[in-house]
Amino acid sequence: SAFCHGRAVFHRPQNVDAIEPLTAADASASLYVVLPANAGHLSTPRLFRTLADGGYTSLSASDPHDLLASHQAQSGAQHVNDLEPPALQCSSELAAVKQALLAHGFHAVVLSGAGPALFAFGESGSDPQALAQRATAAIAESTGAALDIRAAEFLSRESGGWYHAQGAVK
Repeated sequence: SAFCHGRAVFHRPQNVDAIEPLTAADASASLYVVLPANAGHLSTPRLFRTLADGGYTSLSASDPHDLLASHQAQSGAQHVNDLEPPALQCSSELAAVKQALLAHGFHAVVLSGAGPALFAFGESGSDPQALAQRATAAIAESTGAALDIRAAEFLSRESGGWYHAQGAVK
C-alpha cells in the first residue's frame, strides 16, 4: 500500500513503508463501484473551473494524515474527494444518484476521481449482490436513473507477494 496526496502528477508519497494496508472503514461493510449511465461526461477542466469559480471554498480542510488514520482505525472513516462538490454542481443527475444511493442501503458514497463513477459502502452483513440488485431496481424506479452497481473487494499484498482478498488464505 502507498499513501499519496496532492493532485495528479504532483502527488507526494509519504511514509510508504510505514503504512498498513487500507481496509473498508467498517470491516463488515461491502464496497461497490457505481457507474451511472445517464450522468454524462464530466470534463475535468470544467470541474476545476467550477472549483475556482467558487473560490475554492469547497476544498476539504481535513489533514490527509488524519483521513488516513480514520481509515486505519476502521471507525469513523471520512471519505473526501475535492472534485465531488463541483461534480455534483455540474451534474444534477449525479447528485440525484448519490442521494438515491444513500437512501437505499449505502452509508457512504463518494466520487471516484473526476467521476462519474462513485464508490459506495453498503450495509454491514448484507449479501453484496442482493444489495446491488435491490438498489439498482429501486433507484431506477424512483429516479429513472440507470446504474451499473458492481460489488468490489479490498485487495492487499505482502512485500514481494501477490494480491489477495483481505481475510483470504495466503
